[in-house]
Amino acid sequence: MRIKSTLTVLGIALAGAFALPASVGAQSAPGTTTTYTCDGSDAYCAALASLADLQATVAELVPDVHLAFSLNVKVQAATNSVLAGQYDAALGQLIALGNQVNAAGQSGQLDDKTTTTVGNKVQISSINVNKAKDAASTKLFQ
Repeated sequence: MRIKSTLTVLGIALAGAFALPASVGAQSAPGTTTTYTCDGSDAYCAALASLADLQATVAELVPDVHLAFSLNVKVQAATNSVLAGQYDAALGQLIALGNQVNAAGQSGQLDDKTTTTVGNKVQISSINVNKAKDAASTKLFQ
């Protein structure tokens, strides 16, 4: 069930209709608003926190506005997928993002340091999304 929610990830408020998993303890009746602060302390929050960090890194380090927009669209899509509990979709979006970062580095759109930094954060986000996926699967079988 989707509820109107405000989700704060590392101080960034995301508002919308999110299907917050039971593991985050954000239970609410339909038509009400739930506020949940995600501090990165569990697998779900760690995935969202690493994606928020990735988005901030792209905004800070990628000088080309069009490339930064394209990369951030993929980060936002992965974030939305995690929020919806669609972890495989998020992982696919992160693979596409990593491929685009590598291509931008090879073409000279990004310098080596930026390519490495953003690429590393894509990998960290992928690891955290996998951990969230595993945690969600474990809860289903308990």
